[in-house]
Amino acid sequence: MSKNLLIITPGFPKDESDDTCIPALQIYLKALLGSQYFDNIMVVSVYYPITAKTYFWHSVKVVALGHSQKTFFSRAFSPFMLSTKISNLVKAFPLDLIHSFWINQTAILGNMLSKKFKVPHIATTMGQDVFFTKKLKYLIDSEKLKLIAVSEFQKEKSSMKVNEVIHWGVEEHHETEVNSIRAIDVIGVGSLIDLKQFDVFLEVIQKIRKVKPDIKVVIVGDGPEREKLLDKVKRLRLEENVILVGQKSRLEVLSIMRQSKVLLHTSRFESFGMVFVEALNAGMYTLSERVGIAGEHEKCIVVSGKHEMAEQLVLLLNNKMWNFPKEPAFSVQNTLEGYLDCYNKALKKT
Repeated sequence: MSKNLLIITPGFPKDESDDTCIPALQIYLKALLGSQYFDNIMVVSVYYPITAKTYFWHSVKVVALGHSQKTFFSRAFSPFMLSTKISNLVKAFPLDLIHSFWINQTAILGNMLSKKFKVPHIATTMGQDVFFTKKLKYLIDSEKLKLIAVSEFQKEKSSMKVNEVIHWGVEEHHETEVNSIRAIDVIGVGSLIDLKQFDVFLEVIQKIRKVKPDIKVVIVGDGPEREKLLDKVKRLRLEENVILVGQKSRLEVLSIMRQSKVLLHTSRFESFGMVFVEALNAGMYTLSERVGIAGEHEKCIVVSGKHEMAEQLVLLLNNKMWNFPKEPAFSVQNTLEGYLDCYNKALKKT
């Protein structure tokens, strides 16, 4: 008997080379395909790509609806506007299980389709959407929904019952050598937006420069705060220390990480923090406040406030050896096993 999975997500890679679009989901789906647990997987992507089209991503059929999110109305009412369209797709796709990502319109859609087609529904809360659970617990039948958080930190923020915590993971790797020559002392990675607090990042670097005047820092990412940050680099006289290199592909970011010592992460919030995992697997330390999985690994250092962050950063930079881990800090195989167990339990109930 065949098993078919419908995935509903706000966005999905526009093609196989689009490696910066939700990397954690991409890595997981490749592992899921390799497991051959499902006979067929179909992805419905609501907003991105912005052009409506049907295409294949590593043998997975993807239906991009290209639904507008420019207005509050188009976002708020998208589940009701799109349910008929997705229902027609499902009629030609014998459905056994729905897995929605993000607790927002996609989870409402998943809930509606779950009731209509009488199939189980699993939802993964991915980021700040966890704060929507306060409202959505009145719109979604939480008794029938199996809700997954991606970290204990995120679970604590949910107003809906979280059934399990399943971490994201990365692919296996085989780099075990010591790389003691790392030209970049500190790296920051992320969108240049207010949430990530790169202004605080620069203030910490200014404190460090007093004891390490030749500190080398790279910020990877782009966003609306770029010009403001460039101005701050000048005001703090960090031009000789800090370089903003802009947006890079995932492979380029991983390459830069292998040349770096410490990931300084000043974001106010992370649900999981894939950047932590990628930094750890590149042989780095990470330094942040308690967000996402920070503190769940011995090289993931948690601090409180800029002063403590600067003090700890000096100590970390005095380390002379930078080892690649023998095994991934967080393996996608563990992610896969966690979700396969959820799928098994959900399908046995039907």
